[in-house]
Amino acid sequence: MRQSLAMLTWAALCLALASPARPAEQNPATDDDPHRPRVGTITVIEHDLMQLKFPTGELARYKITANTQVGTPEQPVSFYSFKIGNMVTVTARQADAGLEAVEVFPGDQLLYFVKRKRAPSAKAAPVRAGNILLITADQLVLRITGGKDFKYTLTPKTRFGEGKNHMKPSHFPPGSLAKIVAVKGDGDIAVATQVLPFIQDVGSRHQAPVRQDTPQKVKPTPECKGFIVAVGLDHIEIRAKSGECFKYTITAATQLGSPEMPLNLLQFRPGNFVKIKARVGDNGSFEAKQITPADYRK
Repeated sequence: MRQSLAMLTWAALCLALASPARPAEQNPATDDDPHRPRVGTITVIEHDLMQLKFPTGELARYKITANTQVGTPEQPVSFYSFKIGNMVTVTARQADAGLEAVEVFPGDQLLYFVKRKRAPSAKAAPVRAGNILLITADQLVLRITGGKDFKYTLTPKTRFGEGKNHMKPSHFPPGSLAKIVAVKGDGDIAVATQVLPFIQDVGSRHQAPVRQDTPQKVKPTPECKGFIVAVGLDHIEIRAKSGECFKYTITAATQLGSPEMPLNLLQFRPGNFVKIKARVGDNGSFEAKQITPADYRK
């Protein structure tokens, strides 16, 4: 009897050791390695949640936030395009409420991470602001305070504007103020990654020095060049290099830009350098006949 009981106990112990453990829900990333990429299959997906099953049998849930990057910067995709059963690559960080997805890529993208790790990181160049002297399809020349010029290479990846405010190179004519974000390129020429309109009070250190001993506002002249101080639907105010401020009325007859390159009022921003041709209106005020971008150097 005792022998039979011992044999049954031994058999139960062997069975327990041989039985595989059930996969538990685990966090694949730790505080020591929060961005380690892992490839898994989607088993649950909601608008702000995704559960993956990995080849090891592990299950892990990731919170999807507004900061989660879905797809690569070169090929972004919609999170809502993912379905249960899809294979994805994910990186995460450990948050107070659990794992938060940092990046989610469709398919097995481990090779992408290997290449990204090996690729040398581009060194940032100083952010500079000044007047655009020249802009072409692949080059931009910026003049900062003191008269020093800097050349930048423009590429198809150069962004104009910021966020949802998408702009075009035509929004930055010669003479306009701009801020350039760039990385160091080959040689002395930096590669512009972003071109932004530089808008701040006239008289800043990024603009031409003006005399402060002149009246703030004087009578307009029929033709004048200067920096835009303010612009509205029916008026524009500019400050000439001499420091005087002039205000002109904008009417339906005001020509914006040239016949070869017509512009709209939204393309004229405070800080832009412009040329205004005007006439005296019926009420004695000066009405702008034509407003065009101008070259600050001339």
